[in-house]
Amino acid sequence: MAGLFSASLSSLSSSLNALSAMIYGDFVLPLFPEDVVKQKEYFILRAIVVICGTVSTIAALFLDKMGAILPFSNASVGALFGLLFGLYSLGILFPAANAKGAFCGTVISFLVTAVIASMNQWYSLNGSIASSSKSFSVEGCTIPVNITRPLPSEPSPQPFVLFRLSFFYNAVISAATVVLVGIGVSYFTKTEKCVHPDLISPISLRFVRKYCPNGTSAQYVVGKDGGRDTFSFEGSM
Repeated sequence: MAGLFSASLSSLSSSLNALSAMIYGDFVLPLFPEDVVKQKEYFILRAIVVICGTVSTIAALFLDKMGAILPFSNASVGALFGLLFGLYSLGILFPAANAKGAFCGTVISFLVTAVIASMNQWYSLNGSIASSSKSFSVEGCTIPVNITRPLPSEPSPQPFVLFRLSFFYNAVISAATVVLVGIGVSYFTKTEKCVHPDLISPISLRFVRKYCPNGTSAQYVVGKDGGRDTFSFEGSM
């Protein structure tokens, strides 16, 4: 038991420290003056660890009311990784994508998958979505006979189809939402800035275009200069 507790506490402490450093670097430093933050850096990091640990402890008290925690956790993790995969695919495969499209796609994807996962868990707890395992044993089975059972006159209402999907689809839905929303928003908020070809996948490099202010377009041309690849623009009519 001592070994189990020490191993779990070691993993938990490293996760909390990493989360504290990430929150400190991404949210605290950009919002407050650096000279003020640096003076209380040690205190701020420890305070973030205490807050995150307290929230995790309080959340653990509600696990018994959530039923099976494994599907919900897998749905949440799948949605998160699907969001990251969709954001990465949007940036590397679609040259027309911009920061506004990526931001809107990320936010909308997070909201959509959060609603789907929460409603799926809610209907599962209410019994509207039943998932029963099939028996593989034939022990005690009688002779096969045909049995006719009347169908119910009024079928019970089913939740919306998205709320009845397996949690394995959350990653696909999350990634697809990021890409589709990101492309749509980028199309309506496009700018005249050029995309460096090194940031684009070779698969999509042929579709890269530089739109000039006068309405003409130019495409990237790959050449050789002393054994090195060079990139330039070539005008097109």
